[in-house]
Amino acid sequence: MPETPTPQARIIDEITWIKSSYTANTGNCVEVALIANENKTLIRDSKDPKIFPIQASTEAWKKFLSFRT
Repeated sequence: MPETPTPQARIIDEITWIKSSYTANTGNCVEVALIANENKTLIRDSKDPKIFPIQASTEAWKKFLSFRT
């Protein structure tokens, strides 16, 4: 019998995820979802999207991105 998704899993499935533009052909990449009305960013491994994502404030995510160049 298939597992019944939790309410959190259903919500995560309904979010629009953006795959990193730095993704190589290896498939090793992250996906990000920006939740503006809650001032948070969700980050997950695209190879295993059912694992609950890491959560950061939008400000912390922007600061992290500023170090990537």
